[in-house]
Amino acid sequence: MSTILDLPDVCLVRICRKLAGDERMFHWVNVCRRFRNIYYEYFHNWNEVNDDLVENFGHLIGTADFPLRTVKRIQLSKSKCTIEFLKKLRKFHKEIEEAKLFSFTDEYLAELLPLPSLKLLICIGTYNLRGRSLIDLSSLEELHIHTNKYFDAENLLQITHYNPLRKLVIPNDPQIFANRYAYEMVENLKELVELVVEYNPCRSWQLIGKLPKLRKLEIWDFVSHECETCLADGNCYATCFSQHAKLFFEDLRQQNQLQELTFCDGCVGDYHIPKIAELTSLKSLRFIRASLPPLSLDVFQTLNNLEELYIDGAERIYAEESLEFIRKCFSLKKVTFWRVQGVTVSFVEKSNEILRQRKPPPTEHLVFGFAPFVRFPAQLSKPKDFLIDLVLVQRKFVAAEEEHLKNEEDFVSQTQVQGESLKRKFSIMNMEASPRWKI
Repeated sequence: MSTILDLPDVCLVRICRKLAGDERMFHWVNVCRRFRNIYYEYFHNWNEVNDDLVENFGHLIGTADFPLRTVKRIQLSKSKCTIEFLKKLRKFHKEIEEAKLFSFTDEYLAELLPLPSLKLLICIGTYNLRGRSLIDLSSLEELHIHTNKYFDAENLLQITHYNPLRKLVIPNDPQIFANRYAYEMVENLKELVELVVEYNPCRSWQLIGKLPKLRKLEIWDFVSHECETCLADGNCYATCFSQHAKLFFEDLRQQNQLQELTFCDGCVGDYHIPKIAELTSLKSLRFIRASLPPLSLDVFQTLNNLEELYIDGAERIYAEESLEFIRKCFSLKKVTFWRVQGVTVSFVEKSNEILRQRKPPPTEHLVFGFAPFVRFPAQLSKPKDFLIDLVLVQRKFVAAEEEHLKNEEDFVSQTQVQGESLKRKFSIMNMEASPRWKI
């Protein structure tokens, strides 16, 4: 008598495709080895090991019955993995190139690492991760550390020495460029292109401006009214106040190679803004939840290469005094005003007139983005040759990692305040501006 197993794979694939929902797929996978192989070959990310795979087939790792022959990526939570599984994963799958790990401590990482082909490592939601388990890596190009306890600077120094890092993301630790290690750290990061880091008012932190290949810089918790000197002695504030902007931006200005600069949280003072305007190679300038004083956008008219300006947190924009910015920034493609007052209908219409008079005329429309709660009055006239697209931007936060952080809280030794800080920063970093619709 014939059974379903007598059907060719092409028919079984069609049947499997009609099983909508994770529960039905789960039952399909557990019928037999052939059904399981069909699922993982046609419907699963064939190169990735995740928590679901570990729960169902982790005990088969290293055997012919394990569904994946080749593993290029892993996305795992500490609570789902046993020490034995991690040891076998390292032994039998040295080809792994990317790893995203939730709540892994040094003790757990030591069972998985080193992986000789690993290029990308992301550690999220880990409180007790000091980095000693990473010092034997030698092929990393990208490292992300989202932890609330300071990562050991000596371990990071070794990691940066032996790995050709091009991207370093460590937004919760201001100590990595502290006085003791800063010069050697900068020396080790000669290949670094992108850096995400928390601000530190010490002088040695300013050395990041000397990184020879740095193109993208994201600064967290920037506090523009403090420096190492006045923090140590409050009586010095009056004398060193005027030097704050020079301390941070001088090296960046001299190199003048930065293409993207982002400030997240913190505050940026009016004495820093003219210094930022001297970074004329910038293509993207973003202030995300960063407090700004009232300002005219004309201060940025020297940024001839600027394509994107994102402002979230300014007290007020002097819109009528910002038209030179529109007139002189020929490369400008998008300006987003989020939680910003002062943008008027007159400013929009005059900006459009400037674009209409530009020679040669722009090949694409300039986009002005606003928060969804912004409502422009009906008197805004938009003729057919209107060259500005007004859009409402709906920001959303990536939920998958948030859910992992929530589920893993019981396994991470951290206070509620620390956990909330970690999730807040991670949410903002993975924020997406979508969808958009025209006004």
